[in-house]
Amino acid sequence: MSELYHLFKNIELEAEIDKLRISAFDKISINEIFPDIELPMSSESCYIYGVFLKNSFKKIEQNIEQAEFYFKKALKEGFSPALIELGEIQNNPLLFEKALQYHIDKPYSFYEKYAFTKMVILGYGVDVDLEKAFEFLKEDSFKNHPFTTFLYALYYYYIDDFKKASIFFYTAKKEGNLEAISFIEKHNIQVDVDESDIIDFSWDF
Repeated sequence: MSELYHLFKNIELEAEIDKLRISAFDKISINEIFPDIELPMSSESCYIYGVFLKNSFKKIEQNIEQAEFYFKKALKEGFSPALIELGEIQNNPLLFEKALQYHIDKPYSFYEKYAFTKMVILGYGVDVDLEKAFEFLKEDSFKNHPFTTFLYALYYYYIDDFKKASIFFYTAKKEGNLEAISFIEKHNIQVDVDESDIIDFSWDF
């Protein structure tokens, strides 16, 4: 089992404690952490690696070219969530439709559910269905995972619960999630939150 796998597991564990606090590293290129990019990697690891490279987060530098490489590598093994990320990078809706051919609309694993939730929130190849998104968002596996913060922000934003949306936009921005930061800037969203709001927040689904 590769060091990369353990990094991701440690990130997920720390995220449960402090929303992606990667205290062991300064903001450096992810290649400086793992210079040997030929490490044996599962399709899921390639996908996770790609998401970090695509969206950055506060401790990892964005590298879209490498992200695309790893998404394609995951896709070669039939890992359908990679199609959603590639569709965003390439602005290619045909890739969202291709994901449906892989039955992404019948997700089983966490990352399939994550990708499909993004699809139904943003209307990627499917009709917007916030009720369907909510079915996944209320699962325990989604709560406090670093990748899902932006999805919660989007969900609450589109149901006009701007107080909760602000909490998640604030958290995503604090994490350095460039996908979230870009959305905030594009839609001129005012993120008016203080730490007490986050402390008082409860998962009252």
